[in-house]
Amino acid sequence: MRTNEIFTLESRELNEGKKVAFIAGGVNRGIDKSNLKAKMKSIVECGQLMELVVVDGEDVVKEGLSLKDPVFGLPIDSSKANDYLVIIEGQHRYRAIMELREKDAKAKKDYEEAARKWQKDGNKPKDKPEEYTPKAPAHIKARYPLNNEILIQTLISEMNNTSVKWAKGDFARQAFAMYPDNEVLKFI
Repeated sequence: MRTNEIFTLESRELNEGKKVAFIAGGVNRGIDKSNLKAKMKSIVECGQLMELVVVDGEDVVKEGLSLKDPVFGLPIDSSKANDYLVIIEGQHRYRAIMELREKDAKAKKDYEEAARKWQKDGNKPKDKPEEYTPKAPAHIKARYPLNNEILIQTLISEMNNTSVKWAKGDFARQAFAMYPDNEVLKFI
C-alpha cells in the first residue's frame, strides 16, 4: 500500500515480509566511507533527522533496473523483487544505522559480560561497569516519494542534485540567525 505517510522499515518487515535493497549498477551513488562516518556521528548525536525514501522492488524491476543487497552488494534475483523495499534516498543513513546497531550489539554484550564479572567479583561501587546505552535508533523511518508519477532514475537524480551541502558561510549565517546579538558572529 502506497501512502505518503511515514512508516518504519521494521513494521514493513514484520507485517508484510519486506526486506531492504539498493539499486544495482551505479544509478545511485556508492557508499562513501567518510560520508558514512559523518552520518553515524550525526545519528548518535541527533537521531534520524529525515526519513528514507523507498520504492517497491517490483517497480524498480519494471523500469529495467536491478536490485542488490544493501550490505554486501550481491545481486538480488529480479523474480524476488516484490519481497523488497528499495531505498532510493538515504542509503548512507540506512547503512549508518545498521553499523551503529552492530556496534550496539557488541557494546551490549561487553556490558553484560562486565556486569556479570562485577557481580561475581563482589559488587564494589567503584568497579561497576558503565550502563549500556544504544546509539542507533530503534526504528528506521521511511516513506514513499511524494511524486510517484516519474521514473525512479529521475527521482534519484533530482533528489541527489537538489540537495546542496552547506558551505562555511551558511553555518556562520545560521549561527548569527540563532544569536543575533553575538558580536563575534556579527563580525563574521
